Amino acid sequence: MKTKNMMIALALLTTGTAWAEDLPKDSLKVVDIEEVVVIAAPKENRKLRELPTATTLLSQQDMQANQVQSVKNLTGIVPNLFIPDYGSKLTTSIYIRGIGSRINTPSVGLYVDNIPYIDKSAFDFNYADIERIDILRGPQGTLYGRNTMGGLIKVHTKSPFTYQGTDIRMGAATYNNYNVSLTHYHRISDRFAFSTGGFYEHAGGFFENMTRNNEKVDKTNAGGGRFRGIYMPTSNLKIDMTLNYEYGDQGGYPYEYTGVTQGEETRPEYIGKIANNERSGYRRGLLNSGINIEYQARNFILSAVTGYQNLNDRMFLDQDFTERDIFNIEQKQRANTISEEIVLKAKPGKRWQWATGAFGFYQWLHTTGPVLFKEEGVKSVIENNANSAFEEVSAKPGAPTMGMTVHNPTLSVGGTFDTPTLSGALYHQSTFNNLFIEGLSVTAGLRLDYEKISMKYNSLSTPINFGFDFHMA
Repeated sequence: MKTKNMMIALALLTTGTAWAEDLPKDSLKVVDIEEVVVIAAPKENRKLRELPTATTLLSQQDMQANQVQSVKNLTGIVPNLFIPDYGSKLTTSIYIRGIGSRINTPSVGLYVDNIPYIDKSAFDFNYADIERIDILRGPQGTLYGRNTMGGLIKVHTKSPFTYQGTDIRMGAATYNNYNVSLTHYHRISDRFAFSTGGFYEHAGGFFENMTRNNEKVDKTNAGGGRFRGIYMPTSNLKIDMTLNYEYGDQGGYPYEYTGVTQGEETRPEYIGKIANNERSGYRRGLLNSGINIEYQARNFILSAVTGYQNLNDRMFLDQDFTERDIFNIEQKQRANTISEEIVLKAKPGKRWQWATGAFGFYQWLHTTGPVLFKEEGVKSVIENNANSAFEEVSAKPGAPTMGMTVHNPTLSVGGTFDTPTLSGALYHQSTFNNLFIEGLSVTAGLRLDYEKISMKYNSLSTPINFGFDFHMA
């Protein structure tokens, strides 16, 4: 009986040993694979990791770990990317590898769900519903044209077909900073899904204005909402609609006095301090909407992307940046932009990958920017400067004595600017895979751009009421 039990035990041990040796060694390892989300790209005919350019991909987890709330937060985590903060959301200048633009058209492009953002005054918005961000460094002119000499930033929001449920986020920090966002994702059927939500954020500010009872200069309140709907009536047709609105009231421009570099110091007690007698700030209402239609035929993919953007903002700036009541500026913009892009490209998996497209946009931009001289500014800037020039002339032998007195209590100098922009482009890009040898790819492209900008200026300055003295010695 004991011998029989020993034989059974040896048989089981031998069987177990043979089963373990037959398995591949790697099968004993546990590998965790993150969820892969496939995001459609209407233009690219190659995968992002295969493009011959330096790229950075930020997932939702990356943005949460680094507290990325807007495009300006990318500066500290993306190589070769610098986005300075000039005091408000009005100016969002993006520099990649040192290439960028402080004013006028940007040198780095921004696309959100494949819809271009033409005006960089709209670049800085809330990232409450973002799924992924792709940063492409280097020129992207063939497929994206204007504004991409330095590179491209592509922002993708979450798809309601991928995510389900309600996402609630709340955050708080020192200096009276807090934010909250709520987004609901719902897939009604295999054909239609939508997401909708909103956010609110408040920033108490960091910088104090000593001439306004130490109130915070950069206090901010912002809120908005977003809607996205995806409808797939057939297996090869997709209609993707987006609509979002954001309003912000932002204090700004915490510029301190650093002292004069030449001449006599007249305000030593204000060096290193913010001392503005008027509250500066920036208000903006931003509406973005778009529709992306994608049709997959047997041998090609057709995409048509239509975008619309409305920007209505106001910047008020105490332009002398002192405790004195000298002059200020109030700039307002009203911009409406509509864009259209149609792209034909080959289906993936073929040796010849090609993409052909046409792009165009039209922008109506109305700007007012009057400078208002207060009573002290009228005397010190206009009247005193004019009389200083007259004194130099009167000091010459035989010259008459001249002087001017301005009677206006205030003086507005400004006007309106209407600058419509029309742009159109045709482009083509081809990639030949496995050319001559296995693994070698060659890409060539051509783009033809046309752009027309005009400006209509209407002066609205206040007439000067002044007295002029002239007599000979």
